[in-house]
Amino acid sequence: SFGKPAVTLSPREWYRVETSCGWETLYGSATTVEYHHQRLANYFGRDPFVDAQGNLRQQGILRVVPEAYGLEAEGAPFYWAGGFQGGNVTTLQFTMSTIPGLGRGITHELTHRFDGAIYPGLPGWLVEGKASWTGGAYGSMKETNFVLNHCSFGTQGGTIGLGYDRVGELRKILAGTQEEYRDNYTFGY
Repeated sequence: SFGKPAVTLSPREWYRVETSCGWETLYGSATTVEYHHQRLANYFGRDPFVDAQGNLRQQGILRVVPEAYGLEAEGAPFYWAGGFQGGNVTTLQFTMSTIPGLGRGITHELTHRFDGAIYPGLPGWLVEGKASWTGGAYGSMKETNFVLNHCSFGTQGGTIGLGYDRVGELRKILAGTQEEYRDNYTFGY
């Protein structure tokens, strides 16, 4: 439990990893989080958390919970989120998946951490779009760069399925008011 979580540091101590999931999740998260971090630093063109000599400026915390109630207990901003980023704390739900699958979620959420440090105040549609792309735009966890021409046809199809191909819904995204639509869509209204 998070009363006594399993805790370790990533290899270069860039992240403190905490979980109540178990040893395999702790080990898999700790040994791969820096790969995702480095790929993002390469993508953004700089690393706001590590200096040029590789010295840590600001350690991150990666918190992995096994169930949705763990996200809620950690302060998830939306009931439907599978993870969230708040300051230096990255929180993800991890149940019945693989470490590479978890890596895609880690990459998504760390993209928000980088955006917040480098480009604070970007509109939600841009940061979510970028994070969705980075979460899927690589093959192996150890790859140092993203596949720049990566395209997820499933994401495109899902976007159309949510109605965002209509002008009115596109305007909601650009204005940042799409949450009302998402809630109504989710509950079937």
